[in-house]
Amino acid sequence: MKMTAQILTGALVFFGFFLGVPSVINGLPADAPTMLDNHFRFFAGIWIGVGLGLAYCIKNLEHATVLFRGLLLTIFIGGVARIIGFTAYDPEVRMIVATAIELIFPPALVWMQSRISHET
Repeated sequence: MKMTAQILTGALVFFGFFLGVPSVINGLPADAPTMLDNHFRFFAGIWIGVGLGLAYCIKNLEHATVLFRGLLLTIFIGGVARIIGFTAYDPEVRMIVATAIELIFPPALVWMQSRISHET
């Protein structure tokens, strides 16, 4: 179970960090409103930070409970915020996929981490 949790956490690291870096560097198209681009880059930076935090937790998941769960809660709350946003617009497929990841992975990983930490 620990290796599965580590692999899923690694997937979130990839999602957050490796997809966040290009977003910070490239931002939105030049015709996007300045404030929107600013928020986009900021939240991409937050994803990078969350990814780095999760990467730190991977090796010793069973002992990184507070940090690990705090980062997962952050991701989950972001997914809930996306759902709220869906009431204002029709989401694209990639937004729905991202939301599914943000709402499914964190609870699953908290459950796995809880089982792992009780085994040690």
